[in-house]
Amino acid sequence: MKALLGCLVRLSVVLVLLGCAQSLYADDVVTGFSSTTNPNGVWTYEYDGTAFSSGQAVTNFVGSGLSGWYDGEAEPNAIYILQNVTGSNASAETIVDPTGTLWMDPEGGNVSVMFTAPAAGTYTITGDFLGIDTGENSHPVDILDNGTGVFSGTISSYGQDDPFSFPETLSAGDTITFYVGTGSTGCAYCNLSTGLDGTITESSVTPEPSSLTLFGSGLLALAYLLRRKRRAQS
Repeated sequence: MKALLGCLVRLSVVLVLLGCAQSLYADDVVTGFSSTTNPNGVWTYEYDGTAFSSGQAVTNFVGSGLSGWYDGEAEPNAIYILQNVTGSNASAETIVDPTGTLWMDPEGGNVSVMFTAPAAGTYTITGDFLGIDTGENSHPVDILDNGTGVFSGTISSYGQDDPFSFPETLSAGDTITFYVGTGSTGCAYCNLSTGLDGTITESSVTPEPSSLTLFGSGLLALAYLLRRKRRAQS
């Protein structure tokens, strides 16, 4: 009986570990960017709450050498997201976009990058928004969890760095949105270009219900055998 109980305990532990074991997720908003696919895995690229379509993909936008997404409109509605992984600054007009960032410009609307959690767990969101226009006008930058604000900042000057770092507990399918909005003073749609870099890392996994059921079943079986053993000895 002792050998059987020992085997059952070991088997229960192994089954629970196998059921709960999942790879922790990590992704980067910049290196994970796609200028050809939207949605792109866990990432979706939007303007005014609408996903950019395949026909809105661009290369070498305004002579910057960068690719990304552009809504095709003229000022004040020219909204775009570009990726700079060139290894050097990208410059166009009054913008100086550092390498390792997404260049986001909302003009008269808003522009955002949305992450959709692939699994339940606690995720750590780190990075920063950066003022990249030498004539930067004040405008809001936000991070939303399923549409509810969890970080709020304002970019109002060139070179301003607005960092963020916080955990969020998400269910599979929940969203984290990095949002850049329009200014409210002066020329509301002018000089609003904003750099974004960030990572989303899963720091802990929420066990699947099947794993918890498996663990509970193992405990019940163990309790039953222990009860039978005590009765046999009495």
